[in-house]
Amino acid sequence: MNNQYNKIIGLTLVAFFMLVSGSPVSAVTKGNDEVYIASPINNAVVTGITQVRYFLKEADKADIPYQIDLFSSACSVNGPYFGTIASGSKTASANGAYFTDLWDTDGPIQNRSSIPDGFYCVRICATFRELPNNFYSLCDKHTVAVGNTNRPPVINSQPPNSSIKVGEDFTYQVQATDPDGHKLTYVIDKGGDFFLYMNRDTGRIYTEKTITTAGSYPITITVSDGFGGVVKQFFTLNVTEPDLPPAAINFVVPGKDTVITKNNNKLSWNIERFNPTSILLSYSKDEGKNWVQIANLSGSTTSYEWNLQGVETGKYLLRIIATNNEGKTIEKISELFDVTIATTDTGEEAPLITILSPQEEER
Repeated sequence: MNNQYNKIIGLTLVAFFMLVSGSPVSAVTKGNDEVYIASPINNAVVTGITQVRYFLKEADKADIPYQIDLFSSACSVNGPYFGTIASGSKTASANGAYFTDLWDTDGPIQNRSSIPDGFYCVRICATFRELPNNFYSLCDKHTVAVGNTNRPPVINSQPPNSSIKVGEDFTYQVQATDPDGHKLTYVIDKGGDFFLYMNRDTGRIYTEKTITTAGSYPITITVSDGFGGVVKQFFTLNVTEPDLPPAAINFVVPGKDTVITKNNNKLSWNIERFNPTSILLSYSKDEGKNWVQIANLSGSTTSYEWNLQGVETGKYLLRIIATNNEGKTIEKISELFDVTIATTDTGEEAPLITILSPQEEER
């Protein structure tokens, strides 16, 4: 039980020490000797007077000669030597210790009057004793961006539109420039699961999945130059429900080839996306110049048997005017159709006779 308790306490103390000391995962070590740069962190932007904080551990508790050098370009490029930030000797213990040197990132540095903005490699090398007369070096390095005279980028574009409908695509090519010629990085803050994505290198915003939910979405675009220069653009994208097709009246009868007779006089229709309270039914024999009312019907009516009283044989148009409770109306005129009224010589209606061929009679 005591051993388990001591083990738990030991692990807790180790975790606490790592939290307080900030010991990195990638320290440069050999045996019990160790060196690493604590700050500036890798790819940090540095300005003005900056602290270079580093950790040294020497198993033999000896003085450790060290030198902090600056190289042009990022560490991955292996740029040329630019100058020395600091050098000297530090006394470290077997448990190690942190040390700090100040670096004026504006310069001067050695024979250079200033340090231009740009990427640099900060490298610390420490010399350790392996044998009484045998020494070796361990080095750690971090890429930093000097940004003392850096000017922020400028966004030169505006979103093409701020309102789209559900199901539509949205694209926006952000146009930005940097007065110092730095490479720009583009980021969109979309707030959780959203449908817009952004190319970090080109600044193009695009719809990657279908927009299914209407609403107002605040968008923040951040453009950075890698040297501390940042500019933001804010806009709200309003997503609305799609427009419905307009209200419509569709004739079922009459159609293009319909022939209306007294025995075949049923008119029918349907109305879409409109709730009428009344329907006015009219006909015209002169291609719509004059209209004669047939009936004024309730809004729920979808068919009507036309009393052809006084109607002559000929070609006709049928018109429906539907009105809702707000007074709005929609209208539809049918295609031209035939009305056939069979009459006797005395003017009385005669039976409609269909003449069949001999072949049809045999059937």
